[in-house]
Amino acid sequence: MRVSAFMIYDQTKQSFQSNLSKLYDSQEQQSSGLKINRPSDDTIGMQKVFDYKLTLNYNEQYKKNMDDAQSLLDSTDSVLSEMTNNLQRISELMIDASNGSRGPVDRQDIAQEISVLKDELYNLSNSKLGDRYLFSGFNNRVSSYATNANGTYSYLGDANHVKVDTSLTGQVIENVTGTDAFAISMAPQSMRLDSGNFASFTSVASSAQITMVFSTSSDPSVTGYDQVSFTNYMDMVNEIVTALDTNNTERLSALQKCVALAIDNTTSIRATVGARLSYINSAQQTTDNSTSSTNGLLSTVQDADMTEVFSNISKSEVALQALRQTSSQILSQSLLDFLK
Repeated sequence: MRVSAFMIYDQTKQSFQSNLSKLYDSQEQQSSGLKINRPSDDTIGMQKVFDYKLTLNYNEQYKKNMDDAQSLLDSTDSVLSEMTNNLQRISELMIDASNGSRGPVDRQDIAQEISVLKDELYNLSNSKLGDRYLFSGFNNRVSSYATNANGTYSYLGDANHVKVDTSLTGQVIENVTGTDAFAISMAPQSMRLDSGNFASFTSVASSAQITMVFSTSSDPSVTGYDQVSFTNYMDMVNEIVTALDTNNTERLSALQKCVALAIDNTTSIRATVGARLSYINSAQQTTDNSTSSTNGLLSTVQDADMTEVFSNISKSEVALQALRQTSSQILSQSLLDFLK
């Protein structure tokens, strides 16, 4: 086969292009630090890169969700701790007021302190983190409770629990509703009072209302001679203050049971919040481990080996230099150089 000058030129050009392309690719890897800069570099590798980056993006969002939930639950736990202290103090004052040595004037003095504690409970019910009310459910831009014209309190939030994703399959509830934290429920029951009469308790779950009926019979269906109802802790404490101001020891005795239930309920809610915080801590560790592992896999697939890159650059530069020298000699010859 006869080799023409055009074939020599074409082969030389292709060799230059090939070596320049290798040099460009190596220099690009040196500049970016990546061995895959476009899908055409490694189609399968690029697909893995996309998958790993998607996982990292998800993990970043999960971490933000958990940080937000942790802040809300930490704030909620602090409020519940204060509520427990207030309710325990109210219970202590009620026990003191029930002492036979206490008279009507003493009970009125105690009522004043309990009234202050009621105001503190109301302030706690409207606790906020940033611009979000802790106990309003989904409706967290509106105060949880409001005072009515007759001195009672109404819940303005809803009963919804806010769930946030902590992983592809995991979720955590980040809020406690007002009815969870400031209302109690109980099975229908009766208690015998020191007077010999009875107080019967009924609960309406839909409205969180507790009704106490006082009668001479332990049968809850019997019509009583006195009745008290409330739907939240502040209204309950209002009834305590009224009982103290009016020296109504029967109501005071029955309401002590309600306060004890409120303390138990608050303790239970705090335990639930603590369990959620524990879950978040565990989920955060899992997410951190996943992120670290995924970053390692991403680096293995995507990052360039700089030692190899520098070596390839040197090889390409040497090859180009040799090609320049060789081609300059070959291409400078003509047909006359081969004639004798």
